Amino acid sequence: MSNALANQIARQTADAIKFAGGGSTITLRTVSRGTGPQPFANPPSVEGATIAANAAAGETNIALYAQAASGQLIAGDSVIVNGAAVTVGGNAPASSTFGTAPGFPAVPLASPLTMALTAGTPVSFSFGADKTVFTSVSAFPIALGTNADVQIGDLRFTIAANAVAAMPTDTDLVLFNGDILSIVSVTPIYLYGQAIKYQIQARNA
Repeated sequence: MSNALANQIARQTADAIKFAGGGSTITLRTVSRGTGPQPFANPPSVEGATIAANAAAGETNIALYAQAASGQLIAGDSVIVNGAAVTVGGNAPASSTFGTAPGFPAVPLASPLTMALTAGTPVSFSFGADKTVFTSVSAFPIALGTNADVQIGDLRFTIAANAVAAMPTDTDLVLFNGDILSIVSVTPIYLYGQAIKYQIQARNA
């Protein structure tokens, strides 16, 4: 199959999925682990994060407190504070011994702060490992609920293969309608020997 035909089929498949899903999207979250004496997952799990200490404009590191934190921020992630994104410039493992709460004691920034930050200001995050893609979504037939590999409530998401750099795996996560779902299995659908879409079976983590 020529590259031109393969690209045409890929585009048509992506358009068909977008149409079938009515414009629905999911966020695929690729979970990875760093190296070192203790692996840290990225993206991290963080609850109730705030700026831990005042930071002046020009600072190249910031400190974060959190009610709970597990994992690490890495280069390409962002801290969202006062509506603005501050890009992380390097790895920042979570530390449960930081002050009286878990957090990130020294988050390296990709560029110096352009604004002052005040301790106690709530923050949120966006992660370089997240990718939003169009999907069609369906439930599995109830009759399959007795199958050991399928549980009632499992969802099937179909995405175009050209929407992602690589086929998702069962270590990745799906963010859908405010829920975080674990991936049970991924089935590639081929045409002329080339994957054109992936069917993802996911369930509440």
